[in-house]
Amino acid sequence: MFSLRFLILAALLAAPLFSQETLTLNEAWHIARDNNLTLQQIEKSILQANEEIEIRRAAYLPSLDASGSFFYISDIPNLQLPINLPDGPAAFTPDLRDWYNFSLGLSQPIFTGFRTKNLVKSARERHQASIVEKDAAQNKLFLEVGVLFYDLQLNMIQQNVLQESIRRADIQLQNARNLFLADQSAAFDTLEAANRKLMLQTELLAIENAFDNKRIKFRHLLNVAEPIAIERAAVTPSSTIAGSLEENLVIAANQRPELQQLGALQKAQLYQGNAAESAFYPQIFANLSMNTLLPGISFLEQKWTSFFVVSVGFQWNIWNWKQDHRRVQQSRLEMNKLDLQTRQILQNIRQQVTEVHQLLQNTREQIHLQKQLVAQQKERYRIASALYQEGQVTNLDISAAETALTESELRLQQSYIRWQQLRLQLDFATGSLGKHLDQPASAQ
Repeated sequence: MFSLRFLILAALLAAPLFSQETLTLNEAWHIARDNNLTLQQIEKSILQANEEIEIRRAAYLPSLDASGSFFYISDIPNLQLPINLPDGPAAFTPDLRDWYNFSLGLSQPIFTGFRTKNLVKSARERHQASIVEKDAAQNKLFLEVGVLFYDLQLNMIQQNVLQESIRRADIQLQNARNLFLADQSAAFDTLEAANRKLMLQTELLAIENAFDNKRIKFRHLLNVAEPIAIERAAVTPSSTIAGSLEENLVIAANQRPELQQLGALQKAQLYQGNAAESAFYPQIFANLSMNTLLPGISFLEQKWTSFFVVSVGFQWNIWNWKQDHRRVQQSRLEMNKLDLQTRQILQNIRQQVTEVHQLLQNTREQIHLQKQLVAQQKERYRIASALYQEGQVTNLDISAAETALTESELRLQQSYIRWQQLRLQLDFATGSLGKHLDQPASAQ
């Protein structure tokens, strides 16, 4: 007995430790953003793009190289000197020894046809494109999380509506039993009410199972291992739509990260093309080398000798079968392709904003009519219940009234959720989704 009481007490004390905290939509967005593996991969790409900037900037600085060599020659022919001796031309065979040479070279580019400058600018724009790519991927993630969040909200609301409907069906069943016991109704009425309650319970069970499956998907989307619970959110929509269609189109053109990304890629490609054109100019370099030499020839003094060499040279590729021209043409074609992609995406964005804005207006009107219908169905059910108590209507009439009330309430809640999901889609289409996430509460 003591051990049983101890276990019960321990379970009661430990229960709060395992209670689940409910998540709001903003909290779910935070978790999804921090845990999403795709966003983490893009962050690595951003770091890589930043390293590319530093690599390109390093071309402005001189390069330092060290080299060393050792020579050994096994045999060498006689050297003929331009001196005539009585017995013929002068000649001798030099005594060759090992030859050592060490050098330290410094090379500084002076003019490269603005190649380095353009490559640095191109790398910066690609870095910016990577940053905006993360924003685009984050917006898609937020939209997916938000839509599923409101799907779960709808499921919970549907459960409440069905539970209330089951309560009404249970009252109806009890009334039918009372009338049957008083010989004022047939057994069929009781059976009809019982069937109605059983159908509602079956439908509720299916919705609860669907809720569990969606919650698993939601947990996977947030990339969390522990079970999660979401907070009940207010789903009743506002009476107005934020901004006119024209205003939302302007916001989308200025804020959509996909457009910003393509704009950065276009600039990067422009600078890349300018860098390719640098091949049309001569490349000028200055070189300084410090050398230490131990010669291996007998008539030279055998000691280490140090000296330096300064030189300025240029290289100019005059003809390479138009390879450089074709690289420039490739860059121009890529620019044209990016321009077409920008125009296509801009058209798609305008279509998205226009469609979602129109759907929001339609949904607002549907909500207004559906609220009136729910009020009428409630009054119909009230009247039918009163008449059934007086025996003026049959059980089928009150069952039909209850079914119509339940369906109208479910459709109203579906319209509410539809409105919230469309608002998320409008924010996504205009590039505003999640913009306030890291702002202080006073600024939201």
